[in-house]
Amino acid sequence: MSSVVSESKQNEKEVLFHPELLQKFDINGPRYTSYPSADRFHNEFSESDYLGALQRVVQADE
Repeated sequence: MSSVVSESKQNEKEVLFHPELLQKFDINGPRYTSYPSADRFHNEFSESDYLGALQRVVQADE
Protein backbone atom coordinates (compact mmCIF):
# COMPACT_ATOMS: atom_id res chain seq x y z
CA MET A 1 0.00 0.00 0.00
CA SER A 2 1.71 3.20 -1.09
CA SER A 3 0.56 6.80 -1.18
CA VAL A 4 -0.07 8.49 -4.49
CA VAL A 5 1.63 11.79 -5.29
CA SER A 6 0.38 13.97 -8.12
CA GLU A 7 1.64 17.31 -9.41
CA SER A 8 -0.96 20.02 -8.72
CA LYS A 9 1.16 23.13 -9.35
CA GLN A 10 4.72 23.76 -10.38
CA ASN A 11 6.26 23.46 -6.88
CA GLU A 12 3.38 21.87 -4.97
CA LYS A 13 2.47 18.21 -4.62
CA GLU A 14 -0.82 16.76 -3.49
CA VAL A 15 -0.51 13.65 -1.35
CA LEU A 16 -3.43 11.24 -1.43
CA PHE A 17 -3.73 8.63 1.32
CA HIS A 18 -5.50 5.32 1.20
CA PRO A 19 -8.54 5.16 3.54
CA GLU A 20 -7.16 1.97 5.12
CA LEU A 21 -4.01 3.82 6.16
CA LEU A 22 -6.00 6.64 7.73
CA GLN A 23 -8.19 4.13 9.60
CA LYS A 24 -5.14 2.22 10.84
CA PHE A 25 -3.69 5.31 12.53
CA ASP A 26 -7.00 6.85 13.67
CA ILE A 27 -6.14 6.30 17.34
CA ASN A 28 -5.29 8.45 20.33
CA GLY A 29 -1.58 9.13 20.65
CA PRO A 30 0.67 10.50 23.37
CA ARG A 31 0.13 14.09 24.40
CA TYR A 32 3.86 14.78 24.53
CA THR A 33 6.34 13.56 21.97
CA SER A 34 9.40 14.01 24.16
CA TYR A 35 10.52 12.57 27.45
CA PRO A 36 10.53 13.91 30.02
CA SER A 37 7.34 15.79 29.28
CA ALA A 38 7.47 19.58 29.04
CA ASP A 39 6.00 20.15 32.49
CA ARG A 40 9.18 18.68 34.03
CA PHE A 41 11.46 21.42 32.65
CA HIS A 42 12.33 24.38 34.86
CA ASN A 43 15.09 26.98 35.20
CA GLU A 44 16.60 25.34 38.30
CA PHE A 45 17.54 22.16 36.39
CA SER A 46 21.35 22.22 36.44
CA GLU A 47 24.17 20.37 34.75
CA SER A 48 24.60 18.21 37.85
CA ASP A 49 20.87 17.32 37.72
CA TYR A 50 21.33 16.25 34.10
CA LEU A 51 24.43 14.18 34.86
CA GLY A 52 22.68 12.56 37.81
CA ALA A 53 19.72 11.61 35.62
CA LEU A 54 22.07 10.06 33.08
CA GLN A 55 23.82 8.09 35.82
CA ARG A 56 20.49 6.74 37.10
CA VAL A 57 19.66 5.54 33.58
CA VAL A 58 23.01 3.75 33.32
CA GLN A 59 22.54 2.13 36.74
CA ALA A 60 19.01 1.00 35.86
CA ASP A 61 20.35 -0.78 32.76
CA GLU A 62 22.98 -2.72 34.76
